[in-house]
Amino acid sequence: MTAGPEPPWRAPGEGVAGGPVYAQPVLLRRDDLLIVARDVVAYPWALGFSLHLMWPGGERWPGGPWSRDWDAPPQRGDLRVWVERADGVRVEEAGPRPGETADPPEAPILIPRGGRGEVDWVQDYWLWPAPPPGDVVLGVWWPDRDVPESRATITARQMDAARGRIIDP
Repeated sequence: MTAGPEPPWRAPGEGVAGGPVYAQPVLLRRDDLLIVARDVVAYPWALGFSLHLMWPGGERWPGGPWSRDWDAPPQRGDLRVWVERADGVRVEEAGPRPGETADPPEAPILIPRGGRGEVDWVQDYWLWPAPPPGDVVLGVWWPDRDVPESRATITARQMDAARGRIIDP
């Protein structure tokens, strides 16, 4: 038995090329840590992006994000990720991906989709549903690493341009 495509609240889906946002928002820049959003892509039904966490000097940060259980909701001191939509709704990372269900979640969700890295860390995220027109704010907070709530804005203009680049046959 083969699995069908994932529902749109969990994955990009098939047959649609998302529209890239031509921006690289910096959420945090300090001597020991850089957090940048990359690969921001608008879809008709969602928004995907990656957070890149980089440590100058190429040394692995003990207890970095790779030590977190990504299949569980963030714990007290873990890296926290959130998105604020133009309508003022703030969507915080939910932890594990929603279970196999045909029913969409009742509220907007932000889920981690996959991570990778040895020294630097890249974590992918999926925001469903797509944010309404307007600015989109990406934010992080990492109590265990003394990272205060930090944010970067993707402007309405950048989002509109990305939506215009979606290829939906």
